[in-house]
Amino acid sequence: MDRPRHTIKPPIRYGFKDLVSYALITSSGDPTTFQEAIHSQEKSRWMGAMVEKIQSLHKNQTWDLVELLEGKRAIGCKWVYKKKEVVSEKEGEKFKARLVAKGYS
Repeated sequence: MDRPRHTIKPPIRYGFKDLVSYALITSSGDPTTFQEAIHSQEKSRWMGAMVEKIQSLHKNQTWDLVELLEGKRAIGCKWVYKKKEVVSEKEGEKFKARLVAKGYS
């Protein structure tokens, strides 16, 4: 007996009722990976944003580098990129980069 196939739909908890709405919100044009950021036309702006974030993390002593204990795995991380509109026209867009830990270990 064949079981009926279920249609895939986004979760209602995020307020999306159809896949088109979800696609429009998630396709902002910002890079989604490090590789996309460094191969884009705005490479220097994204690199500047990443350097600025790393300097901020060091300045605020966000973490300490330590030896990884035997048998343990490091938690992964990834960059999240976002262009932000600035109020004054002479500044244009501001490029922001965040370094986030992955939600699993």
